Amino acid sequence: MGIASQKKHEMGIASQKKHEMGIASQKKHEMGIASQKKHEMGIASQKKHEMGIASQKKHEMGIASQKKHEMGIASQKKHEMGIASQKKHEMGIASQKKHEMGIASQKKHEMGIASQKKHEMGIASQKKHEMGIASQKKHEMGIASQKKHEKGIASQKKHEMGIASQKKHEMGIASQKKHEMGIASQKKHEMGIASQKKHEKALLHRSSRGSLLHRSSRGSLSIIPPLLDLNQNRSKLKLYIGHLTALCQDRDPQILQGIAPPTSYHHDDRAAWEEELQKMSLEQGSFTILKHEIINQVTLVSNPI
Repeated sequence: MGIASQKKHEMGIASQKKHEMGIASQKKHEMGIASQKKHEMGIASQKKHEMGIASQKKHEMGIASQKKHEMGIASQKKHEMGIASQKKHEMGIASQKKHEMGIASQKKHEMGIASQKKHEMGIASQKKHEMGIASQKKHEMGIASQKKHEKGIASQKKHEMGIASQKKHEMGIASQKKHEMGIASQKKHEMGIASQKKHEKALLHRSSRGSLLHRSSRGSLSIIPPLLDLNQNRSKLKLYIGHLTALCQDRDPQILQGIAPPTSYHHDDRAAWEEELQKMSLEQGSFTILKHEIINQVTLVSNPI
């Protein structure tokens, strides 16, 4: 933009100079016309003078031979004046030709300036065209870079999705294995409960109240003394037994397996939920054994031997 403004300013200066040269040429032309007019006035004056001379000659012809001599002198002067006037006329013609040559030189100069400006405008147009091509290439490179970036992002997302799918698959396999282990543990636990029940039945047939109290587990020893104190309030005792029975039923392994994880467990914590179910199932076995022991003890308290 600065170069274009500079060129515009230079074109204005050239136009101003051109105008001034035109004015100077006009003045020079006017001076030539004035010189021409002056020459014509000289010719007119010459003619007027010649007419005066002719009249003088006519008058002098009527006079003596002296005037003939004077006429010779006058003729000589007239000839010299004619030569001078001729020279003056030739000088006017030369001045006119010089003026015309100046005008032709001025036109040639103006044509040169116009050609120079046209050349400069061509160069500017060429530069503008080259800048447009460079801008186009830069734009195309930007588009190509953007496409490459988008392809990289798509490839990265595809890779991440593959990893997530692999992890999900591995988690499914781990959950399946854990579930199978839970089932195996549950079966083992049920076999232990069956063995425990069988053992309890045998104890009921051959044990007395004192032997049963001494063979109780650590958990039952901590619960049976308060139960003995509750002998005077059988309604509370039955309520406690019902609550304990409901608690054991709620924690039944078959029921727990179908319970969905609470909202506090996220999808990724499925394995933790399965582990929690397994712990609850193991605890259920302890509750079941404790329940049977309490029922047996309550039966003995209610119906002493």
